[in-house]
Amino acid sequence: MKKFVILLVTVCLFGACSTDSSDVEYTNAENENNPTLENALSSPDGIGVNLRIMAIPEGSTEVCGLKKQQVAEIEILQVNKVGRNLTHTPKKNTRFNWEFLSGTDALEVGQVLQVSAKEKLCPNGTTYFSVLSYKQVSLGD
Repeated sequence: MKKFVILLVTVCLFGACSTDSSDVEYTNAENENNPTLENALSSPDGIGVNLRIMAIPEGSTEVCGLKKQQVAEIEILQVNKVGRNLTHTPKKNTRFNWEFLSGTDALEVGQVLQVSAKEKLCPNGTTYFSVLSYKQVSLGD
């Protein structure tokens, strides 16, 4: 099996949230050379991205069918670098469109992401996420 480089992204909506992971989390202050999404996508080994939805808007119990604290694993299908749009499909086969609003290809702590679902699970839904932390993970053969 090919080696894949995966970015593990922990996202939170409008505020702080904690993770139960014992793994080391990296922030820009701790590691100025964090891998960018653009660099990862150009990797010859291929790339996947795991996104953890850790919180949802106040007053809501779910976002697009994903309940609070539920984890969504989402794989990049294609990238439009001009518009900075990323199309993902999670395991539920729900298609999401992720757009970088900060005007950069780098994935940075504190960056705001916009997500809108393309299927019935989240009709006309748009959600804003703020990146808290992320790290690069390699999977063995």
